[in-house]
Amino acid sequence: MAVGAPNYSSNINHKYVTVQSGEFYIDGIQKPSLTLNTGITYKFFQNDSSNNGNSFTFYTDNARTISYTSNVTNNHTTNSPG
Repeated sequence: MAVGAPNYSSNINHKYVTVQSGEFYIDGIQKPSLTLNTGITYKFFQNDSSNNGNSFTFYTDNARTISYTSNVTNNHTTNSPG
C-alpha cells in the first residue's frame, strides 16, 4: 500500500467531500440525505482544496439546528484525508 493511501477495509465506507458555492457535495451529490448503518465506519475525505474554510458537521434536522455528534470523530483537518 502506498504511503497515505486509504485503507479499503470491508467495514469502512469512504465518502469524498467537496464544496461548490458554499454547498457540500458528498460523492458528487449536493447535500445528500445519508443513511449511516451500525457496524460500518464511514470516512469522509476532505482532501479537496474546496473544503478549506468550510466546517463539515452532521445535523439531524433540515434546519441545521441539531448537530449529531454521537460516535462521531472529527480531526477538523480540511484538505487532508480523514
